[in-house]
Amino acid sequence: MPTIDEMKLALENLDPMLVAGMLTNTRIPDAPIDGNHLRSSLNARGLNGALVPATRNELFDFQNACRSVATKRGKNFTGGVRVEVGEVKSDATECVYQITHATVDKQNRVIDHAKEMRVVYSKGFAARHDPISVEIIDPANAQTMELIEQRVRAHFAAHKGKQPGAKVRAIVRDIFRSIDGTRWSSSNSVWFVPVEHAQELAKLQSALREVYPADAGLEFDTIPLPNIAGVTNIVQDKVALNARSDAEKLLNEIGERLSKPGAIKQDSFVRVAEDRRRISDYVDRMSKRLGEEVSLAEETMKLLDAQLMEMMARIA
Repeated sequence: MPTIDEMKLALENLDPMLVAGMLTNTRIPDAPIDGNHLRSSLNARGLNGALVPATRNELFDFQNACRSVATKRGKNFTGGVRVEVGEVKSDATECVYQITHATVDKQNRVIDHAKEMRVVYSKGFAARHDPISVEIIDPANAQTMELIEQRVRAHFAAHKGKQPGAKVRAIVRDIFRSIDGTRWSSSNSVWFVPVEHAQELAKLQSALREVYPADAGLEFDTIPLPNIAGVTNIVQDKVALNARSDAEKLLNEIGERLSKPGAIKQDSFVRVAEDRRRISDYVDRMSKRLGEEVSLAEETMKLLDAQLMEMMARIA
């Protein structure tokens, strides 16, 4: 039996006319990356760098850094001492968080709070000096507070101005959709991309490999699929499944909006109408590529159109 690498080599040597498209498996690490670097890397390759959000205000990263040291109150917490974090103030000059150790005494049914440290973000220092300072309230636990301070600073430094893995995954999904990518698996990030978009796919792979270190855990593997009936039949089924899933999600979203009283904003209607058009256009394009009509659930699309008409009637 040939190996995956042998099969891949054989398929890569096929005449492009005999290739239906690329089956692509991706894994985007959770570690945050520099958003500006990703944007410039995409733009340099002719991809849509505008999908990468503008760099966040540092204050947002400071607030997340403070909240990151709080003890998670899930079922795994069985009692004892937990770290509580609360915002004291945020004005034009500073943002102040207080760190408290809360001792949970289940036997006596009380919680004792020890106010131990303030963490301050000085807005005038941002981008020029270290904007974070700490004020120890209870010197008795200064050593413990020093460890928490280090965790806050480390989180702030690691995430400041960066995009988390979840956001990068969303950007990659948007790019896949823009090149008519079709989800191959509902549980893994595996996509089918038509052969005419193979160059954009290679550019996306190159851009991601540029911004992620070699040991970051990024995966981006592609295997050409032959243009034979067995493959195109599977792709046809996948296209129909994805289109129905997108239509049902949109149907639920519109239904939720319509269930609320009051007028509907013009931009909300325009967005969902564009989503409905995108689903229909995607199915039409893929039908032409496959040489077979991909059927959309007519009842679902009729419901979508009826709900869009109802939304239109309620535009403010």
